Amino acid sequence: MPVLHTIKAYLHDNTFTSQDVTNYIARTVSDRSLSIKEVCEAAVSRGNAEVEAAAMQYTVELFLKEMAYQLCDGYSVSTGYFTASARIKGVFSGPDDHYDPARHSLRFQITQVRCTRIEA
Repeated sequence: MPVLHTIKAYLHDNTFTSQDVTNYIARTVSDRSLSIKEVCEAAVSRGNAEVEAAAMQYTVELFLKEMAYQLCDGYSVSTGYFTASARIKGVFSGPDDHYDPARHSLRFQITQVRCTRIEA
């Protein structure tokens, strides 16, 4: 039997389509944000882990730290659940212009992949 997930959402008027007053968009509502520790403890309590929660948390934190390091070196990271990549925002004045924090910003983008869409 498939796992049934629940995501809370509120419906709001869709202001992008003015022709139909019964047109709504959903905005998700998160009860709270879970920490890495809480996710690991939940996995263990559901019987979905063969290691202790503390060991899982330690391993996840090591992975995320290394992932951040690789992202800062310009690599994309694909986990099977999401792909993370770095993006530089801003306008450069020419091909020899360099990154300037006053004019440019470094952002990280996370995009879901097929595995995450299947789980949902």
